[in-house]
Amino acid sequence: MEDKQAIKPSVSDLITDLDIHSWHPNKIVTIKAGTGSGKSFFIKNKLHNIAKTKGKKILMLVNRKQPVYQFNYEIVKEGKTNITIQTYQKIEYEIRINKHFDFDIYDYIVCDEFHYFLQDDFNKWIDLSFDAIMSQTNKIRIFMSATGDSVTKYFKKLNHEIISYEMDLKYESIKNLYFFYKEDTIEDFIREAIYKKDKSIFFIESAEKAYELHKKFPKHTMFNCGKGSSKYYKHVDRQKVNNMLKREHFDELILITTTVMDTGVNIKDEDVRTIVVDVVNSGKIIQCIGRKRMLHDDDKVTVYIKARNKSSLNAYKRNVNKKIEKAEHLRKHGNTSYVNQYYRDYDRNDIVYIDTTNNGNLTHKVHELVLFKNRLDTIEYKEMEKKGYCKYIADLLDKPYIIVEGAIRKKNLSEYLESVVGGVMLSVTDRKELIEKINLRNGNNNRLVKNLNALNVYLESEGLDYKIKQFQTSRKIEGKKRNFKSAWKVRKIIDS
Repeated sequence: MEDKQAIKPSVSDLITDLDIHSWHPNKIVTIKAGTGSGKSFFIKNKLHNIAKTKGKKILMLVNRKQPVYQFNYEIVKEGKTNITIQTYQKIEYEIRINKHFDFDIYDYIVCDEFHYFLQDDFNKWIDLSFDAIMSQTNKIRIFMSATGDSVTKYFKKLNHEIISYEMDLKYESIKNLYFFYKEDTIEDFIREAIYKKDKSIFFIESAEKAYELHKKFPKHTMFNCGKGSSKYYKHVDRQKVNNMLKREHFDELILITTTVMDTGVNIKDEDVRTIVVDVVNSGKIIQCIGRKRMLHDDDKVTVYIKARNKSSLNAYKRNVNKKIEKAEHLRKHGNTSYVNQYYRDYDRNDIVYIDTTNNGNLTHKVHELVLFKNRLDTIEYKEMEKKGYCKYIADLLDKPYIIVEGAIRKKNLSEYLESVVGGVMLSVTDRKELIEKINLRNGNNNRLVKNLNALNVYLESEGLDYKIKQFQTSRKIEGKKRNFKSAWKVRKIIDS
């Protein structure tokens, strides 16, 4: 049997042994490379081998417990005892409880998926792990992600010296890219997957929505969410999830998961041909798509992404501006003015929090990481509004795209046009149905366009191989000959 495995450049090819030996603790190492480019493999093999020969230890940090399980299984099986896998949350917990996390035994600190520090669903303690890691100036600190640009900008804002390695982000695993607007389209996708026996992964931002979908199709789906969604986590079959993480494969036809799986977890299964993503954030979308690993050049997926219109994006932007309002006031006017302005009004977004000063007094402080992230979000939402959400995401993925509803409409219109080819439409009444099926509307008043030339231009722009022809004809009606100077008929354009 022919081996279809493709040999592609990886992080281990990009970073040489000489590079690793040249790294010094006073600089930060960043690795920007796409999902499936071997970032984790590089740490667990190339860096591990060099560290082992020097008698040095590696602390590898990830942002979710599920990849900890998966990675630990690998390193225990391979006997790599000088690598410890922990979560960022573990560091934060130790600092909260014991005021300290012991980094002393480690020589390398690897921050995998380091976009964690500026992700959407942040926890209010992330600055504890971030500040603790940044204070380890006697360790070599390595930060890896496909979507860590925001944190890299923050490093630069703090004037850190950076050694950066970057690989072109290529989304070769995407065969076709579609966007959809309607909520019930997701259920249509599930029904189609069941009918066609099409193995699929659905990433749903809301745990409630993900569970409700699973509940509607329990025989064909597997449900997964994080412990943070306590109301729905009880419905997760943890044995199945652990088996999936261990085998990098699931047995059900459809996996419905929240973004608990958006980083670190690998699915290696060429039967998975469809990924549906109902997530807003561009970085998370990229991470979700990357969970499916390409096993060979033909192992590609069709991706469907929930689109957002300008009204939705504007609402997201307003929400972000509202979230940072208090923090902006505190930074601009100081603690006294903040207390006078907001008094007992607690900041539910945890961007402003209460801490102690050096002399032990209580004061309000700004969560600088989260403020920075929200400011970047505002910029991104503006760009999405300007360019259009679908085009913005498609440009990031460097892929052409199709709107599902538009594709369905185009298919239905094509079938209708085929059904009326050659039929003569003598009057305005006769061509009313054709005009309504085409449904081209004036942008100023939303009225149906009835102009022949405009309708033909539209059909051509949509790539439909049909044209409306106007011609003169005559007919005998009730024994009398009548002339029709502007009859219509649809003809099919045949490529010579």
